[in-house]
Amino acid sequence: MAQRVIFRFENPDSTEEFNSKMARIVADGPYGGLLVTATNPASLFLNITAGDALTKEGVKIEESLDVLSAVEVQPGHATRRRIDLVCLYHKYYAGPTIPQGNPATYVVITGTVPDDDITDPVAPYDQITDYHMPLSEIHVPAGANFITSGMIQNLRRAYTTKALDDYMAEAFYYAWGNFAYYGWKVSQEGVTNLSVSPGKGLLCGRVNTSTEPYLITSVRFSKYLRPPEDPNTNIPYQVGQNLTLLEQPDFPTKLAINITTTSASVVGNIYISGKNELGDEIIDHIVPVSQGANISETYFSDVYFAEVYHEGIDAHELVQTGIDTFINIKDTPINLVIAVGTPTGNPIFRTELNPAYKTKCNEMIIAKAHTDSNGIIGLDDMVLNPNAEWIDNLSPQCDGVRKVFYATANSVPDTDSLWIDGSRLFLDKSENYVDTFGKGYKLNGREITLGPNVPAPDVNTVLRYAYKRLG
Repeated sequence: MAQRVIFRFENPDSTEEFNSKMARIVADGPYGGLLVTATNPASLFLNITAGDALTKEGVKIEESLDVLSAVEVQPGHATRRRIDLVCLYHKYYAGPTIPQGNPATYVVITGTVPDDDITDPVAPYDQITDYHMPLSEIHVPAGANFITSGMIQNLRRAYTTKALDDYMAEAFYYAWGNFAYYGWKVSQEGVTNLSVSPGKGLLCGRVNTSTEPYLITSVRFSKYLRPPEDPNTNIPYQVGQNLTLLEQPDFPTKLAINITTTSASVVGNIYISGKNELGDEIIDHIVPVSQGANISETYFSDVYFAEVYHEGIDAHELVQTGIDTFINIKDTPINLVIAVGTPTGNPIFRTELNPAYKTKCNEMIIAKAHTDSNGIIGLDDMVLNPNAEWIDNLSPQCDGVRKVFYATANSVPDTDSLWIDGSRLFLDKSENYVDTFGKGYKLNGREITLGPNVPAPDVNTVLRYAYKRLG
């Protein structure tokens, strides 16, 4: 092919030169709209919606209004299917345009009917020229006397630069999820704040970069939901039936129940009723208590409570006549540290207290900060690799007795696995543990129950639960 220089000095046909400048650099095709639709009522005619297109010659075609009954399809063959193409047709004419305006037209390229009943029809792309722009395939059934929307398959629209950017970002997000290339490590800054190191990551398929440490000052600390003393009388609260929180949790939380004994030890259960982080009703959730005299111990519910019912705390098993046993209850914040992608490419970092929070496309949980009333008491950095799993350490819950454990979040179906001292247990979805002969586990939300033939893990057991967090 001979060389061609666009926009020569004193070019005689600048319009053709300008069109050529766009051709084969910007993708040709329909960009928005120009969708083929069925008429109402259905007929052999087809409508074409308003829209824009760029031809292979670089000519832009704009339809500001829908084109009604733009083309007519031939009736279906008596016994065999075929596929037609609806095309926009345009050829650029140099010089004075003939016909007036050099308009685009819409045509149907009728497909070939197969020679027999078992051969599938083929769309007639081999019959079109460079001046034909396919908009839609029409799959015409045998004997068809009208075309419905189910017979129309519009071709993919061409992408503008922004649309292509959005499309690629979505593809990256669904292929890899959100992750950090480097950095974004969370550390404690003083007693009450967090710092996120500089880093770069992919959030909702788009690169976000931070070049300076980011200080997070929004960390939430534990507070009393039922204080040690009655605020009206200053008398310490004692254990008993039908106890009520003075203040409901601001977020779904495990309850930290502090029991202080005096002259006698206590053994028994506390029963809590309310609603969990998903709004499910929880009746008589058990918190076992066992401690000696003159000791103050804190016990934690395994369930997150978003609401505790009025008189929904029952500690009557700890009551002993003539013996004082005191109770107070706090929330236990888990501050989820979240990286948030922005249109500027400079991320921000914030905290979220709902353990069941579903992150948005541009959000990624990078750490969990545990707090008490005075400051940060624990910090868990998350794995920030592509498609990284969450791994819960359940070993602190092992006591040689219990066989029911709780993950910190709900898992995406079929992504979970349970590991005991390096050996994997499999999820059993059958009735009565038939699939694993009692050696697997069952999963109900965050609740993990070991099978009947799995020994209760003791304090020397390494118990890990790996999964992809739902949301």
